[in-house]
Amino acid sequence: MAPSTRSTSAIWPPPRPPSNAPRPSYTLDTLLALRGANPHAEMFLVLGWDAASQLRSWYRPDEVLGLAPVIVITRPGRAAPTIDDVKTAGLDPARVILCPRPTPSVSGSELRRDLMAGRPVAGRVPDAVEHYIATHHIYGG
Repeated sequence: MAPSTRSTSAIWPPPRPPSNAPRPSYTLDTLLALRGANPHAEMFLVLGWDAASQLRSWYRPDEVLGLAPVIVITRPGRAAPTIDDVKTAGLDPARVILCPRPTPSVSGSELRRDLMAGRPVAGRVPDAVEHYIATHHIYGG
């Protein structure tokens, strides 16, 4: 859905792993597909600290971090993480960019729950993203 928020990009839409894959699709799968389609592109993974702090528990986290540095955004109402927090989470500070700027109060997990429950997401995502969700029936939207 991120491409819906951008006007142009050589890497969008990102390739999708086959829907009949024998296992769940992981962030690593998407990053590998993007790298394969765009071998010279500079990639970044943008996460809230709530997700980034758990990255060590993800599927093959060292490969994820090797493919794309993580830009950590600060969630509204939460303290901005520090380099010490990054180290405590077991992440390499050289692969993490802290971005302590305010961000909209929108949680991807909350949006997915609402979409699966048939609740609207209007006003919480850009119009183009809302249209993309509805057109492609993302999470039942």
